[in-house]
Amino acid sequence: MLLQNSRGHKLVDLVTQKKDTCLRCDCFKASISSATDTAEIEQLKNEHKAHLDHAYKLRDQVKTDSARAKTEDSLESLTFDLEKTHCLPRLPTSIVYYKRQLNLHNLGIHCGSSGKGYFYIWLDMKLVVGLKRWDLL
Repeated sequence: MLLQNSRGHKLVDLVTQKKDTCLRCDCFKASISSATDTAEIEQLKNEHKAHLDHAYKLRDQVKTDSARAKTEDSLESLTFDLEKTHCLPRLPTSIVYYKRQLNLHNLGIHCGSSGKGYFYIWLDMKLVVGLKRWDLL
């Protein structure tokens, strides 16, 4: 998406976020694209569909539990998501990429009864000196 002013000058170029995928889905997609046998492709597609159906059922269960938590005082539904979101500094190339010193972590907790989200962010500093490595939290 591109935002322009009235004279047509480019103001901001927005990039759509890539959707987070699971490792198993990525493996299925790679296997399907590299398979040559039609029967094998069909089997992989069916297994991938079954995997997605299972994920959708779990997501529906989370929604059901959250809805119940809003109506029942004795029930609470919490979902957790721990992410290693960013490596700092952001340097995509060179040897410096492999010697990054900071990792930004995010722990997200969603409370089903209130619908509120809580986020806890911290830095994990990794110092690399020769073959020795120290992790400091």
